[in-house]
Amino acid sequence: MIAIPGKTFLVGEYAVLVGGEALGVATLPLFTLTAESADHHSDSAAGLFCAINDIQFNSKVNNPYFVGGFGQSTAEFIFAWFKKNKNINSLTEIFNQYLNLYNSEKLINLKPSGADLVTQIMGQITHFVNPVGKSKSVIWPFIELSFFVISTGLKIQTHEHLRQLDRNQLSELPAYSQNVIKAFFENNESLFLTELKMWSEKLNNLSLQHKDVLKIKNELELFPKIKFVKPCGALGADVCLVFCAKFDKHEVKNYLLSQEIKIQSDETQLAKGLL
Repeated sequence: MIAIPGKTFLVGEYAVLVGGEALGVATLPLFTLTAESADHHSDSAAGLFCAINDIQFNSKVNNPYFVGGFGQSTAEFIFAWFKKNKNINSLTEIFNQYLNLYNSEKLINLKPSGADLVTQIMGQITHFVNPVGKSKSVIWPFIELSFFVISTGLKIQTHEHLRQLDRNQLSELPAYSQNVIKAFFENNESLFLTELKMWSEKLNNLSLQHKDVLKIKNELELFPKIKFVKPCGALGADVCLVFCAKFDKHEVKNYLLSQEIKIQSDETQLAKGLL
C-alpha cells in the first residue's frame, strides 16, 4: 500500500499558474487510506478522474495533519489513479491526466498547476519545472538554517479563490520565484532568505496574502530568534514556514508551542516521494 507525503510551497505558488517554476516541500507525516468509506466531491480531481474512467474509489483518506493546506485533495487523486493504474511508469503521463481533468469550460478557471502533484510524487524538496520531466528532487541544502512547518488555524476555499483569481496580474511572479530558486541551488543562505522575503512582499503587494495570516506572521517575527515567517499556498492562509538558525531551533520550537502554534513538520522530516 502506498502512502503520500504532505506538501508545502517553499516558493512559486501563483508563479506556476503562469508558467513559472517552484520549490515544493514534501513532508512527513504521510496520507494513507483507511478502512472507512467516504464520498469524494464530483468536482475534485479524484471525483473527476473516477467519473471519466468509470471506476469506484470511495476509500477515506487519513489526513495526519488534521487540517487543510497539505495536499489532501491531490493525495486523493493519486490514490484514485493507483486504483486504476497500479504503478507510475511516467511522471508526465500522470501529470497530463491530472491537468486534463480541468479542460472543460466549466472547470478551466479551477485548473491547477500540478506542482502539488509533482511534489508529492517526487518528494523531499522538489524543483518543479515545465516540461515536468525536467523536475527533480533534492535535499535541503542549508546546514545552518532550519524551518518549521506550522498550521495557522485559518482556512480558505482554494477552488473558490482560483475561480476568482485574475491570472493576468501574476505575469511578473516567475522572475521573483526564479531568483529564490537560483539562490537555493547556489546554496547561498543569506541571498536565499533575502529573495524569499522579496517574493513574499511581492505577493503581499498583489493582495495575495490573507490579512489574518499577515497578523500571525508579524507577531511571530517579533521573537528575535525567528529569522522569517513565510505564508505558503493560496493566500498564504493555511500554512507558514518559520525559519531560524539551526542553533536556535530548540528555543524557537518552545516559543511556538508556548503560543499554541501547531508544528506539523520541519526540515528533518522531508519525505521521499513515490518515484
